Amino acid sequence: MPRYVLDTQHFIDLLRDRPAADGVLRFVRDFVAALDFHALVGAELLLGARGRRELTAIRQRLIDRFKPHRIIALDAGDLLAAGDVIRDMAEKWGPTPELERRGFWNDVLIAVSCRRRGVVLLSRDPDHRRIAPFVGHSFSATFHSRNS
Repeated sequence: MPRYVLDTQHFIDLLRDRPAADGVLRFVRDFVAALDFHALVGAELLLGARGRRELTAIRQRLIDRFKPHRIIALDAGDLLAAGDVIRDMAEKWGPTPELERRGFWNDVLIAVSCRRRGVVLLSRDPDHRRIAPFVGHSFSATFHSRNS
C-alpha cells in the first residue's frame, strides 16, 4: 500500500470546518496507517493560524498526533533538488514572479521530498500539475477510497 501526505489545504478544510472536511476525515479514517505528515505543511499551518486557539488546535489535534518517524522533514538533498527544479523551470518558462513566491517554493520542496520518499501527495493545488513534469512526484487531486 502506498504512503500518503496531505497538503496544507486539506488540513485547513478540517480546521475551518469547510464542506470538504468530510472527505478528508473519511480518507484519514480509511488510510490512517498509511498517512504521514509533512513538516513544511505544519509550518504553513502554523504561519496561517488565526489566533491562539487555532494555533493550539494545529499543534495538539494535527502535528502532535504523528509519531516522529511519520513526519517528513526536509534535508539538504531536498533543498538542493528544489533549487535545481526552480532553475529548470526558469530556463523553460523564463523569469516569472511566481517562481519567487514562497508558496511556490514550498510546493516544490514538498514535491521533491515526497518523491524522494516515494509517498503520494494529496493536493488540490494546481501548481502540482506544473511542478510534476520537473519533479516526477506522485500526486492526486482526489482521495483514494478503500474500494479503489
